[in-house]
Amino acid sequence: MASTLSLEPLRPEDAPAVQRWLHAHLRTHVRAWADVRGLGWTPPEADGHLLATDLVGEHWAALVRASRRRDHLVRVARLEGRPVGLAWAVVRPDDYLKESTGVLNWLFVDPAVRGHGLGRSLVAEAKRWMRSRGARSWVVSVLQGNEVAQAVYAASGARPADLRMMGSLEDDDG
Repeated sequence: MASTLSLEPLRPEDAPAVQRWLHAHLRTHVRAWADVRGLGWTPPEADGHLLATDLVGEHWAALVRASRRRDHLVRVARLEGRPVGLAWAVVRPDDYLKESTGVLNWLFVDPAVRGHGLGRSLVAEAKRWMRSRGARSWVVSVLQGNEVAQAVYAASGARPADLRMMGSLEDDDG
C-alpha cells in the first residue's frame, strides 16, 4: 500500500463512496437474511428492498451521528486523499464479563484496494482506540461465508466465540 495512506474522520464529501459501500454491504446481508426466510432474493430484488426502506440512508445517517460522538470511532482510510475504507467502533459494557468491550460495528475496504493490509490497518486503529477507552476485549460480527473478513479478524487477534443463527417463523410448526 502506498505511503500516502491516512486514517481520518468522516467528512460530508465521503458520502458518495461510503453510501456505495453501505449499499454493497447491505445488499449482501439482506440477501443472506432473505435466504434464511426462503425468499431467494436476486440482487435487483435486494436493491428494491434497500430503496423502498431507505436502509442505505438510514445507515449513513447513523454513521454520521456516530462520527460526531466522542464515544464512537469512525475513521475513513484515504489513499492519495480518496476514501478507500472505513472502520466504525464503540466501547460498551459487556453483558457477561461485566467489563468494557470494544465493538467493531462496521469495517469496509473498497474492493479495488483489497489485499494490501488495509483491513488489518483499520482494525488496528479501532483496537488502539478501544484500548484507549478502557476496553479489555473486542468483538465483531461477520457474515457466514465471508472468509476474507474472518481472516482479517483472525489475523488481528479475534477468534470465534459464538454463532448467530436465524430462522423463519413462517411455515414452522414448532
